[in-house]
Amino acid sequence: MPATGGPEFDFYDHTLTTMSRVLGQARAEMLLADVMKRTQISLTTADELYTVARELEQLAGFEAAVGAMLRVDAVMRGAVVA
Repeated sequence: MPATGGPEFDFYDHTLTTMSRVLGQARAEMLLADVMKRTQISLTTADELYTVARELEQLAGFEAAVGAMLRVDAVMRGAVVA
């Protein structure tokens, strides 16, 4: 499986939707923007999804739980884990 998740897969939209379901739209948008800015990624690959997930896991509560969920998703979509 390619590390991009397929030519039509939108990692940003997928991540924001997943985060929004648990954290709410406003919190998800703010948090994702912050993580993307801090890590300087564009969220277009499974590897970048993995990076976002690991950042979220460093937080507490539901944010960490969403991060764990997204980390599994990233691996299933082809992220290379070092």
